[in-house]
Amino acid sequence: MSYDRILILTDGSKQAMNAIEEGIRLASKLDVTIDVLYVAEIEEDKEYGEKLITEVHEIAKDAGIDCSSFVKHGDSFAVIAEYASRKSYDLIVMGSDGRSNLGEVLIGSTAERVITETDVPVTVVNKPPADRLERVEAKLQNDDIIHGTSGE
Repeated sequence: MSYDRILILTDGSKQAMNAIEEGIRLASKLDVTIDVLYVAEIEEDKEYGEKLITEVHEIAKDAGIDCSSFVKHGDSFAVIAEYASRKSYDLIVMGSDGRSNLGEVLIGSTAERVITETDVPVTVVNKPPADRLERVEAKLQNDDIIHGTSGE
């Protein structure tokens, strides 16, 4: 199977930053384009999402990756499933545990649903993020933006 387009999901958590790193690494090796999607479940998260994907877009651009980034509003899984079904992605890359109030033990409930309920192959990433992405996370946390719960 050849890859042309990768969708990277992010919510700003450490595991999502891991997914960004891995998605950019894969895109670079495979010479493919990426889309980065942030789903704001509450209206107040949109500003955070915009800042996050702007930073991620710059990292992808610096890596020579063709990147589009989007902030959508709604239920995470519903938005992801609808978005993935409308676009032609060859792979979805996401973190193993995001900003959930439920504190799932193995993988987050959104990750589990994306794996089992979409037709797109999914890579779930669980490893420490790169230094630059940790700095992005720290920068965004230091901005005076209130954003969900940490889930950590």
